[in-house]
Amino acid sequence: MAAGVPIAFQEVLNLQQLQVPETSIKHGLTTMESDKWIVSVEPNQVSLIDLQNQAQVTRRPIKAEAAVMNPSSNILALRSGKTIQMFNLDSKSKLKSHDVDSPSSFGSGPPPPT
Repeated sequence: MAAGVPIAFQEVLNLQQLQVPETSIKHGLTTMESDKWIVSVEPNQVSLIDLQNQAQVTRRPIKAEAAVMNPSSNILALRSGKTIQMFNLDSKSKLKSHDVDSPSSFGSGPPPPT
């Protein structure tokens, strides 16, 4: 390591070793909203990598353009075209579906109250 470098990088997880296609590992298709989940949108499914459970991979046969997990609860948000849907993975239920007037992108919301 070079002297004076304030950050040391170390690979702790390789998504390709978890069978996430290289074409899905890029901005807009793979998200890491917290230290709990990595979510990857693949051509015919969404892969959820649980970082708190030895990188256990769960694959759901869902078509989506983007996906993100809630950082504090097991809620998955999906976007496809102008439709946004939210699912509670613990109860395996759809919480909400909404059609927006114009295309949108996922961003970060406010942090949960402490």
